[in-house]
Amino acid sequence: MEAGKPFQVIFENPDAMPHNLVFVRPGTMQDVAIAVQTQAPDKLDSKGRAYVPDNDPRVIDATRLIESGKSETLNLTAPAEDGIYQYVCTFSGHWAIMKGELVVTKDVKAWLAAHPGN
Repeated sequence: MEAGKPFQVIFENPDAMPHNLVFVRPGTMQDVAIAVQTQAPDKLDSKGRAYVPDNDPRVIDATRLIESGKSETLNLTAPAEDGIYQYVCTFSGHWAIMKGELVVTKDVKAWLAAHPGN
């Protein structure tokens, strides 16, 4: 992802249980996820999202908790700083296996040339 550029994520949930998608700053995924693991499902952040810490600077953006067969579109702007950002499902117990990385760089072509196969 090119630093500072807008992008869109369409998150579709084909699973039988709910999931969300939370984008976080580098190195903060586990702490953010653990912070909401014991949170009641009806405790929502200021944007109406369950299992997302409220007003937490580590959180870049997040979807709501998406029920089975539903989807949500998230419009974001990539952070201005290069880095490997993370995304995770913070629904109770999911963070350990439902996670990934978002590479942000000012020069996508150079990054891809240096990391073939990605």
